[in-house]
Amino acid sequence: MSRRILMGLLAALAVAAAAWFAFLRPEARDVTTHSSEAYADYQRGVAEREKIFWREAEEAFTQAVEADPDFAMAWLELAQARRNLDDMEGYEQAMDRAYALRDEVSEIERLHIDYARAVQEKDMERSSMVLKEMEEKYPDNPWTLWLTAARAWSQGERDVAIADFERLLEIDPSRIMCHNNLGYLYLQKGDYDEAIANLRRYAYYAPDQPNPHDSLGEAYEAAGHYDDAIQEYLKALELRPSFYHSALHLATALAATGQVERARFTVDQAENAMEKQGLSTRAIPVYRIRVESMGLQPENTLEMAQRAIDGAEPGKPGYESAMLNAWIFKSFALARLDRVDAAEAAMDTVLSFWKGVLGEMPKEYQGQQQ
Repeated sequence: MSRRILMGLLAALAVAAAAWFAFLRPEARDVTTHSSEAYADYQRGVAEREKIFWREAEEAFTQAVEADPDFAMAWLELAQARRNLDDMEGYEQAMDRAYALRDEVSEIERLHIDYARAVQEKDMERSSMVLKEMEEKYPDNPWTLWLTAARAWSQGERDVAIADFERLLEIDPSRIMCHNNLGYLYLQKGDYDEAIANLRRYAYYAPDQPNPHDSLGEAYEAAGHYDDAIQEYLKALELRPSFYHSALHLATALAATGQVERARFTVDQAENAMEKQGLSTRAIPVYRIRVESMGLQPENTLEMAQRAIDGAEPGKPGYESAMLNAWIFKSFALARLDRVDAAEAAMDTVLSFWKGVLGEMPKEYQGQQQ
């Protein structure tokens, strides 16, 4: 055998051996599962979650736990997806399963699950302790930075949240949702230019997703650039016609520019899209009132707001939000009808109701909410 042929055979064997060992060696994963199929479903679910496509995310995470019933982080993600779909029973079941598997995973996964459990149980002291442990042991872990940023945001510490999200982007530039959150944080600070700049970056890095355009539209709308906002909402709906968030936001922007009939029709479209996806439409009445208010229809606003107040049921999901919105828009309508004393009385009711809601919240969240 010639030397050339021998060297060729050895090279071929080396390539084959490398391929075989790569096949035997499990791929590097940041979550605990022994199923490649389950891991692929999990990654797909995360991608759908990042797009705010909760139904698709739920389906992917469901397939992940079917492929590997002991996949704790897939159960945790499934729980969060179900919560965003208003499936509270399914949320609790998935959380129970994730928590039952917490001793079978890595420490950072266990801490992540423990934190989610504490939040579920509204145990603020426990959640703070878990998060502190995560910061001490895994300060640069993306999960840690995401959770610390979210906690700071919820407590009204916007500059801390901004620093954490920016740090997370340095560590993992693929976390493009950070641009979205930074946009909203700057928006809350009243820095419209910085908010719009961050949300433009979000749209640049995710050109095929509707949410960046929806968020950018909200920033334009907050800054009073209604025509720009309308264009962004339309881009979002072009990418995904069933993205009801943008339809609802589009409706208020249309009403603000005097296109009230078109705005009403757009709310109807959003409600239909939500019903087809099996989603709760409890927020729709508030958007209908908002359209009438933004469209300077005070008599309609007053009538609809009062109807919402009379029909609100304490203890039902969204009760507090519905009541606050209805009373606020009632106050606006009364003011526009030159019934100033009644408008002030309505706003006093808003403040009184809000103080009651605030008093029931954990102290950690009262600052931001106030």
